[in-house]
Amino acid sequence: MKFRPLAVVAVAVALAGGTFAARAAGDESKALPEDPAKALVLQNCTICHSSTMVTTQRLSEKAWTGELVKMEGWGAPLAASDNATVAAYLAKYFNPDVPDGPPVMVKSPKAPG
Repeated sequence: MKFRPLAVVAVAVALAGGTFAARAAGDESKALPEDPAKALVLQNCTICHSSTMVTTQRLSEKAWTGELVKMEGWGAPLAASDNATVAAYLAKYFNPDVPDGPPVMVKSPKAPG
């Protein structure tokens, strides 16, 4: 396997950012629709990404599959055998035909002034 320093940095940043976002957002499971595949998303996607990273995307099933394969290449723990299940779940609830949810207010990390 070829060592890619930039990939290592990107994964470290994603892990740190995902952890911070998960703590700030509270319970990640509340943002995802109930479905048998929801557990796979929580176990495999929200360990690095906040649920917002998932819920704000609007991709086709083919595009979701591509994202999952890409994340697998970055070291995501999702088993290749679960890709179709997760891609179908994500495409069902987060596809181009689904309107965006209501805007979410996020507090600025800096105090005014």
